[in-house]
Amino acid sequence: MNKERIYLFLTYFIVFLFQIFPYSDSDWGWHLKYGEYFLKTGVPLRYNLFSWSLPNFQWTNHEWLYDPILYVLYTHIGYIGLILAGALISFLTFYIIIHQFKLSYWKVGVLGFFFIKISEVGIFQSFRSQVISILIFSLLVSILIKAKKRMAPLVFIPPLFLFWANMHGTFLLGLAIVAIFLGSYVLEDIVNKKTQILKKLSIFLGIGLVTILLTLVNPFGYKIYLEALKHSSNPYLQNIMEWTPIISGCPSCHKFTFFAYSGILALIFIKFRKLANLPYIILFLFLGLASIEMKRYLPIFVVVTLPILAERLQNLKINMEKYKSTNYISIIIISVLISFNFFNRFINFNLYKYSEADYCHFSGDCSPKMADYLIKNPPSGKGFNFYDWGGYYIGKGIPFKLFIDGRMHLWKQDDYMPFADYVAMYYDGDNKKFNEYNFDWVLVPLSSDIGQKIYNSDDLGKWQIQFVDADSIFYIKRE
Repeated sequence: MNKERIYLFLTYFIVFLFQIFPYSDSDWGWHLKYGEYFLKTGVPLRYNLFSWSLPNFQWTNHEWLYDPILYVLYTHIGYIGLILAGALISFLTFYIIIHQFKLSYWKVGVLGFFFIKISEVGIFQSFRSQVISILIFSLLVSILIKAKKRMAPLVFIPPLFLFWANMHGTFLLGLAIVAIFLGSYVLEDIVNKKTQILKKLSIFLGIGLVTILLTLVNPFGYKIYLEALKHSSNPYLQNIMEWTPIISGCPSCHKFTFFAYSGILALIFIKFRKLANLPYIILFLFLGLASIEMKRYLPIFVVVTLPILAERLQNLKINMEKYKSTNYISIIIISVLISFNFFNRFINFNLYKYSEADYCHFSGDCSPKMADYLIKNPPSGKGFNFYDWGGYYIGKGIPFKLFIDGRMHLWKQDDYMPFADYVAMYYDGDNKKFNEYNFDWVLVPLSSDIGQKIYNSDDLGKWQIQFVDADSIFYIKRE
């Protein structure tokens, strides 16, 4: 028993280690400033203070509550604090979703492998509002599983959604998951001809109504629903990495592991055909297809479906201890994986001395030197900047406004959408549109097409280099 507990602890520890990634959220800076604004004023920032392209835009920030949390963590414990917070939240997500099953350490290891691989694309940037949202998904599914036997745990759903609706827009998907699970429970009772179905249905509907009403308790009211729904139909999301298909050059997607895991689940559903699996089958199909099209759904997919594999492993009767080699193999695997993290992974991304330069390296090659230069030598007029860097330079407190940043991929006012124009100019090479803006300065990656085009020709006007380093270049227009 003691050996099993030690191995189980070490297995969980390894899962935790594999949740540690370099902090690399390119939106860090504007989240930081929004958090600072809230803690100083006591109200969420509604207006656009940081870009000139839509100066009067009022934004429904569906993740406003995350901003002060990030601000407190960063100002007190820096990037290391954000890294460890992200790892802890991701680990708790795994632990919460499987702790209700009686599993030996090697079974936890199997589940941990699939969780680590399939969820990586959603957590590899470390502490983000999406990571907190994935934790909430695990809490929700855990509550819904317990609610099948007794309804008392359902009382936690409304307050959970009250928090969730102020943390991240994925609460809308959470509402759908509640409806699928509770609807399946009612259907199962009808098929099995159980009594008091109407009473159970009325309780479910009451919980659902209270939950929906509580989601409206936020600074933006019903508008958070509209903001969340925008992400289901905007064609420009395909220009943002996490909204692209898993087959589009994504090392962190581990698509072969995803398809292997999906195949195992499909075989379980086929072999164990029972009505109790209905909510999982629905979510398996919906989230599985959504994950293929948009990689950001991968961690949600694995969290929601992992209980099915955990249940089958729980019922799988294999006594690994009868094999003499099991103990030696377990020690070797555990030792190798722990050593790999401490002496390979963590060193590779400089965890022990993680700095702002490391952050910039992993978050799109922003430049601390460029930030220092811009603070001391702010340009005048209106300029063009690389989208992925907008958040960082806002966080650094540059004393001028940018063209675009990570908040603005869905912003639109009077048929004007800056991100659409950005895509046309930066990715599609629309010289005409670029010249129509008559920019006064340009801040882009040195190796970008637009950066090289400015350097090598006069097609985009005549420019002068003000500052350049290994990754970025800053131009101002010649008089």
